[in-house]
Amino acid sequence: MTILLEDDVRDQINEQLEYAYEDEGIGTYEWHGSKENDVCMRMRLTDDVAMVEYTTDKDEMIYVNITGYLRDIETDQELDWVAELESAEYDHPHYVAKYKVYEV
Repeated sequence: MTILLEDDVRDQINEQLEYAYEDEGIGTYEWHGSKENDVCMRMRLTDDVAMVEYTTDKDEMIYVNITGYLRDIETDQELDWVAELESAEYDHPHYVAKYKVYEV
């Protein structure tokens, strides 16, 4: 039996998550008579909630909550997330655990 460590589950979740950049800047504004434009690009999950599944052996632990983060190497930005167990079903010979993943 192979023990599925929390880091292994976190890696599997990270592999399945997708993100995009959104502009959270204030947009155009006027500053002492000059027109300016504020752009602030932030990483966001493509959906507010993502479903993630992983398979584990029957005798292994299924994690209820897992925290992690995604890092974009090119921009050096991070997106923190938490995964909460939604359901776990035994499908011989494995468990399939479904998580909802939220940005934090």
